[in-house]
Amino acid sequence: MLFVDHPFPDVYDDLVEGRARLVGCGTDDGLDIAEAVIAGASRPWDAAAFALAPALKVISRVGVGYDNVNVADATAAGVVVCNAPMAPLVSTAEHTVMLMLAVTKHLPHQVARCKQGLKGEPIGRALELDGCTLGLIGLGRSRRAWPPPLRAWACRSSPAIRTWPNRRSRDAS
Repeated sequence: MLFVDHPFPDVYDDLVEGRARLVGCGTDDGLDIAEAVIAGASRPWDAAAFALAPALKVISRVGVGYDNVNVADATAAGVVVCNAPMAPLVSTAEHTVMLMLAVTKHLPHQVARCKQGLKGEPIGRALELDGCTLGLIGLGRSRRAWPPPLRAWACRSSPAIRTWPNRRSRDAS
């Protein structure tokens, strides 16, 4: 008996079919018989929410953290809390590349021109990524998913390493 607390697109039906029975999605209908919950990031899961789900055994947050799940309340209700930190790995990397393209291609400026009924710039303003070296700040999990889209532009990636002194060592000198 699976409950999903956010919209559950039909494209994911094959992931559930034959494995669990979807009893609710997006509203509280079905929560009273749910044994498992797939939780998104927005609905708070606290004592009041767990009280609506007396048969609940496990709640799994889709994504890295579980900020919206009160672990103490879950424990008190006998509910195991887990998450899926690798789930958004590719999506996070793709989103980062998308934002990088929006910046290098001046997307907000181009959208504003389009809304004004203006044509493209007479002289190109966009940066070319082909052959560039991209300095990556942060060495989190999602960095592992970045090379494939960057290879499409023959970009090299170089992790940026923090080289500035911390405040304590600077203040001590």
